[in-house]
Amino acid sequence: CSYVVPDSNKQDQDQTFYGLQLSPGAAVNNPGVTVSSYTINFNNDDNTYQFGPTIAGEIAQDFAAGITLYIHQRHVQRTLNQFLAFSNGGYEWTSFYYELNETGLKPTLGLVWSPVDKVSLGLSMSKVTLLSSSRNIQLTYGLENLNIDSNGDGSVDTNSIPPIPQFDSIQTKKKYPLQTTLGVAYFPTTNLILSADLAYYTAVAGDNTLGDPTFSDRDAVVNWALGAEYYLSRTWAVRGGLFNSNANTPEIKAGSSSIAEEHIDLYGGSLSISNFTRNTSVSFGGSLTLGSGKAQIISGSTSAQNVESLGWMLFLSSSYSY
Repeated sequence: CSYVVPDSNKQDQDQTFYGLQLSPGAAVNNPGVTVSSYTINFNNDDNTYQFGPTIAGEIAQDFAAGITLYIHQRHVQRTLNQFLAFSNGGYEWTSFYYELNETGLKPTLGLVWSPVDKVSLGLSMSKVTLLSSSRNIQLTYGLENLNIDSNGDGSVDTNSIPPIPQFDSIQTKKKYPLQTTLGVAYFPTTNLILSADLAYYTAVAGDNTLGDPTFSDRDAVVNWALGAEYYLSRTWAVRGGLFNSNANTPEIKAGSSSIAEEHIDLYGGSLSISNFTRNTSVSFGGSLTLGSGKAQIISGSTSAQNVESLGWMLFLSSSYSY
């Protein structure tokens, strides 16, 4: 059996921007009015857990296969509060609460073949299939002293909207891509292992209910990774690698005002050191990622912004075999 945490993400943002302009459409109906301050409070806690048994064995000489049946669980809790204060004394307030719970299965099939001495080829396929999923959403929106065309007929029809909360509970199951990974390992010496792999993720049709961008369409992508492992001794090893992580979100195009997630392609490297005993392995290391792409940081705007990303991570992992 194994227990893994393939994704764990925690975000906390508290920022205030001053002296901003209204969007072009709102500015036409509110001459001379600007945004005195724009406050954002954002908190996101997103964790995925998978655990289950594995069966593996040799089918023929130099050929082995195995299968793992993971139970998949994901929990997301997200809050977003945005408050815009206008120079004429008005305001716009949006409060958003989101909770997601998923339970499903993730069967993973693996094959290993050694066609010649010192070379091994591997193939794995996996896909998450949800058994149950629930999204609970609360949205509160309020507007005061700002002229807007709420129905799009070309004339101002709204000056204020009372902040009344709206609740929704959705049972739609998110679709996950099929992941296929092909890898090769080369053992030039008894102390050194070199590896490379390609991972293909299929495209997925989304369900953008209530404008939730995390359920939007996902494009097919191919990612690569290169790695090396060198054994300093029987109990110590150093590992390093290079990799990429292409965005599977749809490409952002200038002129579109649809709700979209950022589109950033990442490249990175990692380095770690590991210690082995008869039944355990402990690794400590870190990774660095760099990337650039596009984003739309203002809802309803048709402009796209250039984005650069820099991230780093330290990790400590362990395993036990018996």
